[in-house]
Amino acid sequence: MKKILSVLFALMLIISSLVIRPQMVQAATETEVSVEYLVKAAFLYKFINFISWPEWAFESGSSDINLCILGWNPFGKTIFVFDGKKVAGRTLRVKLIDSLSGVKGCHILYISPSMMQHV
Repeated sequence: MKKILSVLFALMLIISSLVIRPQMVQAATETEVSVEYLVKAAFLYKFINFISWPEWAFESGSSDINLCILGWNPFGKTIFVFDGKKVAGRTLRVKLIDSLSGVKGCHILYISPSMMQHV
């Protein structure tokens, strides 16, 4: 029961972040991003706070968290609303990469459907 309540609470946070953040809605209409990817973008951003990063994951205490999107960017401009935001005590950087060779340095990797066959 406690787990179900936690999941429901997390979903409410994601939905409320979409309502509270008019920049995301504006960016979505500009690039015609589907609601699915608005929710996924908010989830990725919120998810970072729940990760316990090992010390070796970063070069220094002030290193950025790199959120990388491999392949086609289904989020459009929406995902860049989070670029430069502070999260988990670090600055979040959103990076677009087009091949697996660019994965080094990524802390979170979103693999777009266009790249699934190459992974």
